[in-house]
Amino acid sequence: MSRKEARNVFDKLLKELSENRFQQINEKDAAGCTILHRAAQVSEPEVIKLLIEKGAGTNDRNNRGETPLHLAAFLGRRKNVKVLIEGGARVNAKSNNKAVPLHLACLARRIGTIEEL
Repeated sequence: MSRKEARNVFDKLLKELSENRFQQINEKDAAGCTILHRAAQVSEPEVIKLLIEKGAGTNDRNNRGETPLHLAAFLGRRKNVKVLIEGGARVNAKSNNKAVPLHLACLARRIGTIEEL
C-alpha cells in the first residue's frame, strides 16, 4: 500500500471513529492493526496525542507483534515516536521476531529516530 493509500484509509477510519465518539478505538483490522498503528505511520503527532487521550492502546500489537512504536520507528516518524513514548509506549517491546523499535530504526537507518529512542 502506498503512503497516499495508507493516508486515505487512515483518514476514513478516523472519521468513522470520531462519528462513533471513539467507542471502538482499539478495534483491529485484518492485519491486527489499530487506528493508532495507522496513525503512527501516516499521521501528525497531534492526532496521535488525541487518540491516546481517547484511550488508544500504545502497546497494542498487530499480527506480527509490532506496536505502533515499532511502525513509527521503522518509518522514521521521529515526532510520532516521541509522542508515543510520552503516551506510555514501551521502548523495549519485542515483536514476534524479537525486534524492538530501536532495531527497526537502525535497520531503516533512521538516525533522528534512533536518537529519540
